[in-house]
Amino acid sequence: MKTLPLFLNLVLAVAIAALYYLYFTASTQPKDNTEAIPSKDTSETSEVTHKQYVYINVDTLEVNYLMFKDMRDELATQKLRYESAIKNDIRSLEKEVLEFREQARYMTQQQGEARQMELAQKEQELMGRQEKLNRKYFDSEKEKNDLLYGTVRDFLQRYSKENEYDFIFGYSDVGSVLYASNANDITREVVNGLNVQYEQQKQESNAK
Repeated sequence: MKTLPLFLNLVLAVAIAALYYLYFTASTQPKDNTEAIPSKDTSETSEVTHKQYVYINVDTLEVNYLMFKDMRDELATQKLRYESAIKNDIRSLEKEVLEFREQARYMTQQQGEARQMELAQKEQELMGRQEKLNRKYFDSEKEKNDLLYGTVRDFLQRYSKENEYDFIFGYSDVGSVLYASNANDITREVVNGLNVQYEQQKQESNAK
């Protein structure tokens, strides 16, 4: 499934935008020419400030998030079902075309032309059904992408508020971030939280 990871790319896009924001706001701050006053040891508060900027490994999230895996499997099943239906229609039409070629010599010109028009009409209908199923599949894919992204976004908003995080970045092996410290990695906590939430939602849905 190619486009389901779209929501992960959006997370990365938000992260990049946040980096630009941090850079430009820092560069536009007025410089203070006064001599710096030595401060006390702030190792404890520095750790808290450091933790305000955390990240999620989106590759790990994609592999371990149960909702993502279920949606990917559902789309794969739907795609196979549509492809099977179209292949059956194609085989049926090909059979009719072969039969027409074998019987054409015994038909009058009028009968042959009528049959050709009938087969051409069936071909157009087949192409229409294929296009309709493609649209239906892509609509399902978009709907699942939107639901998936919305679920992750809402969860991260609550999670960041509860833990007082200023930014939650998205990290990926193919992303623009070249290095990220493990100390700021909250992937496991987020994946566990998302999976618990998803299992609860499934149980509530099945109970209805």
